[in-house]
Amino acid sequence: MEKVNIKESIAIVNIGNELLLGRTVNTNLSWLGNELASMGLEVSKALIIPDDSDSIKEVLEQLIPAYSLIIFTGGLGPTKDDISKKVIAEYFGKELIFDEKIWLKIQDMFAFRKVPVPEINKNQALVPKDFTILQNDMGTAPGLFYHEKNMMLFAMPGVPIEMKHLFTERIKPILAKACSNKEWFLQTINTYGISESAIAELMEVLTIPDNVHIAWLPQTGRVDIRVYGSEKKACQKAYDEIKALLKPYIWGENYANVAQKLHELLITKQKTIACAESCTGGMIQKLLTDMPGSSAYLQGGIISYSNEIKERLLYVPHEIIEQDGAVSESCARAMMDGLKKSFNSDFRVSVTGIAGPDGGSDLPDEKPVGLVYIGIAYAEIAEIFKMRFLGNRDSIRFKTAEFVFYQMIKCLEN
Repeated sequence: MEKVNIKESIAIVNIGNELLLGRTVNTNLSWLGNELASMGLEVSKALIIPDDSDSIKEVLEQLIPAYSLIIFTGGLGPTKDDISKKVIAEYFGKELIFDEKIWLKIQDMFAFRKVPVPEINKNQALVPKDFTILQNDMGTAPGLFYHEKNMMLFAMPGVPIEMKHLFTERIKPILAKACSNKEWFLQTINTYGISESAIAELMEVLTIPDNVHIAWLPQTGRVDIRVYGSEKKACQKAYDEIKALLKPYIWGENYANVAQKLHELLITKQKTIACAESCTGGMIQKLLTDMPGSSAYLQGGIISYSNEIKERLLYVPHEIIEQDGAVSESCARAMMDGLKKSFNSDFRVSVTGIAGPDGGSDLPDEKPVGLVYIGIAYAEIAEIFKMRFLGNRDSIRFKTAEFVFYQMIKCLEN
């Protein structure tokens, strides 16, 4: 395959009425953008369009002359509204041909599930002539690849697990071989405890050249700074200067989230954790078990959402609940201590608070929404943190979990 210069002209098209209606979050776009950026390929256009033949045709007419890499997701299923393949084939003047191998694979997948194959699934065995079939091991719809002159087009199913599999296993190797890209610098600095505006003020003393690109990636409760570009020396210099400037706030480099780093540290240092969660409702454990291998360190936990469970399973004295309330330093400490009776872990974590939107008070000496008491016991240390997190219910719970992870990382690195 001839080299294709796709550095400056990359488009992603996500097809689906469910995306436009807001019923489905478009995670495919952010994931693909990140994967392409890691290869030195910067997306210059992204579109979300309905399952409509005129819309797909219009986008093809707009993009084909101007873009060298076009990636479609969605519209490859077996139903009537899955029309991407048909419209793309018509645009290039290619007839749809029935592929017996694909049909056999579809039949095998249904046989494995022990369910009959719907006749409608035969549509997924129709592929445009002269297109390369990309085998989909995660579903029944194959991916498609078409290449002519200085243009590459890929089409994948919109189901995230299938899309990620096809891109990682089929498309990435094709791009690596076909694209004549320069060296590419891409590094991310992970910060905590400083706002985006405060970072911007600190960085005013630096002179960042035009060939070095800075992306600000504010997260819930933290900020990531991404440095990227094709001039590696200039990018590395800028990256090192930013790192030195932000050193007190840096907890990691090139991590997707705080839980990922904690996961690595717990495994490397062979430490374990048990949790007593109230207002987070198991979120701490959920974020850890999202990562394979977490069984090496997560012993378990107790979701003590009610006062009854706090008393019965975590042995919180009834007097503490009566006098200080469930959202209090004394309750957080008792929950943390109560874990010792059920778990023999290196870390004991307790959380109790008011996630809102109800249940809090803004009166002096009262307990506002966002008030959270966090207990962390490790080695000879047993500390209670009184925090006030701002935001809605989801962000308060998430910020609480990430604060726990951040404090645990500090314990493990000191």
